[in-house]
Amino acid sequence: MELVHGITLKHWLETHGPMLLEQFVPFFERIAQAVQAAHKRGIVHRDLKPSNVMVVEDADRMIPKLLDFGIAKGLHKAAPPVPPPQIRSDAPTAAGVVTARMRATPPRRTRTDPRSGSPANQDRLTRSDEWIGSWPYISPEQWSAPSAVGPASDIYSLGIVAYEALTGRVPFTGANSDEYFQFHRFAPVPSLGGDFSADLDRIVQRALAKSPEDRHGNVLELAAALRTALRAEPREQLRSLARQWQERGRSPDLLSRGRLLAKLERCALSPKAALSELECSYLAESQRRDRRIVWGRRSLVALAAVGAFQYRAVQQSRTAEQVVTQAEVEQGRSALLHNEPEAQVHLAEAYKRAPSPSTAFMLARALQPRLAEQARFASSSGRMWSAAFSPDGQRIVTTDDQSAQVRDAETGRLLFSLPHGDTVYHAVYRADGARLITAGGDGTVRIWDATSGTLVRELKHDGRRLRYYVVALSPDGTIVAAVDTTGEIAHVWDADTGAPLAELRNDAAAFPSLAFSADGRWLAASGGDDVRVFDVQTWAQVLTIAGPRIHSLSFDPTGPRLVTGSTGGDAAIWAIPSGERIRHLREIGEPVDAVAFSPNGELVVMAGRDGAAQVWNATVGTLQSRNVSTSLRQWLGEFYVAFEPASSSSVSWLLGDGCSVAAAR
Repeated sequence: MELVHGITLKHWLETHGPMLLEQFVPFFERIAQAVQAAHKRGIVHRDLKPSNVMVVEDADRMIPKLLDFGIAKGLHKAAPPVPPPQIRSDAPTAAGVVTARMRATPPRRTRTDPRSGSPANQDRLTRSDEWIGSWPYISPEQWSAPSAVGPASDIYSLGIVAYEALTGRVPFTGANSDEYFQFHRFAPVPSLGGDFSADLDRIVQRALAKSPEDRHGNVLELAAALRTALRAEPREQLRSLARQWQERGRSPDLLSRGRLLAKLERCALSPKAALSELECSYLAESQRRDRRIVWGRRSLVALAAVGAFQYRAVQQSRTAEQVVTQAEVEQGRSALLHNEPEAQVHLAEAYKRAPSPSTAFMLARALQPRLAEQARFASSSGRMWSAAFSPDGQRIVTTDDQSAQVRDAETGRLLFSLPHGDTVYHAVYRADGARLITAGGDGTVRIWDATSGTLVRELKHDGRRLRYYVVALSPDGTIVAAVDTTGEIAHVWDADTGAPLAELRNDAAAFPSLAFSADGRWLAASGGDDVRVFDVQTWAQVLTIAGPRIHSLSFDPTGPRLVTGSTGGDAAIWAIPSGERIRHLREIGEPVDAVAFSPNGELVVMAGRDGAAQVWNATVGTLQSRNVSTSLRQWLGEFYVAFEPASSSSVSWLLGDGCSVAAAR
């Protein structure tokens, strides 16, 4: 047997005290992988506890070793049915819990040391129908029906281990086996207490459910739930945000503000925070930017106050009719800025009293049905990175710092989440709506069943781990491509087999974009300074469209045309593969963060840093309409737009606060 150099987890906890959540989760994930490997081979450990987990410290990592399978149980035989418990009215109680007794003869019990939980007679094989284990960690079914014990019993024991590792105590403490029997079978699990979140408490409570069916489906699901809880912690959010800020060239757009910044500041004041130099820099820059915004708003308030004073002075010299008209204009303007329905009433009355071009413009804006917001979805954690309709328009998928979330487009109800264990930057549906592909910062692209949320296939590439930022799927659904956050490398896979097909190089200017043509013949990729078009049949580069700083691109769904938008405010439509510029929509202006064709190819929508979504006629190159998002009034811009697949007039946009997505018609 292997000689393990280390100390037990029990000894480690006695020496160091409870683990921090960010320290415990990666350690627990490795334990879960070992237990899952045993479960796959039909083995239930039956004695999971801190004294059976060795801690091997390697540099800054703690590696667990799972020991003592001496009382493990094989699952190769079907367990006999469990007789129902019979509650006796005259039964004694322990700690206020009613005692339950089985009608059948209780299983044989192996003598056990209550302190270590080790069987006293180690010189014989263990029967699968024996009551055995360590009292504080034994699952309810292991007490009453040992022969029916399955993998869920190990999940319960691991829940106790997690509880103890995080709090320094076990949930139940009894004087003898009878009391432990009562607690495990009937007593409610005490809350974790302290500063632990309600979500983390619910995860542990589920692992310690009395019924095996109510626990997690497997140990890896429990580990994934703990990882999700960790990502929701302010300390982990700060670490993730600082890393993304560094990766994107310390862009001010990625700095925190408002309530999120306040939460991160409280986290930084904790004596356990131990911030890195990068995290301190991120917080300091966020605070400086927040102070500038607050100062700017206060200046605007002061200017508004001066303006209001001057306005009142002027109004005193005007007639009563002028006062009423101007009041209607001001009320209409304010209501319009806040998308309130009263804007139409006030502006219509003002226009009737004194028609003017400015009032006519505001009234037309108030009557535009496209400003009617249909829904708004919040991220599950941190920034919202992308949003997309399903091909039938019935669902919307959004991605954020924690996972991808799929919602019902009509009701907004959350259907399921798709975790990556890291930031999910982008998601796209297959044309038939049966598959959903996500790109994450964990170095993988994942293909999911779009109906159930089940993982179908995971795509990786040998070599260094990349943070995949944009993913694209060929129209026939057979090829998947993804580009990393720097825009330097795009990887291509066979969607059916997961086999790598090509590695494509870009200019690495930190504005990655990727798209297939409608016929599947061309793949356009941009690292930021230019667009490179590749032949899908040979993966040879056939065209370069010079930038500079092309931030977004999109193919025409009806033909070989490509629209591009740059950070210099330029937007144009190009013929592929000739590279001829067909239409120049705009030459200069605010940076264009996203572009998209309508499904019929007649319109192009463009989202800019000025908070406006402009809709252009793609045939003649004229501006058709302009929608201003609510984020403009918060000094924020839009950076993602997309048409609903089934419509040419329904648009969704991702607001520049990075925390919400809105759908409009």
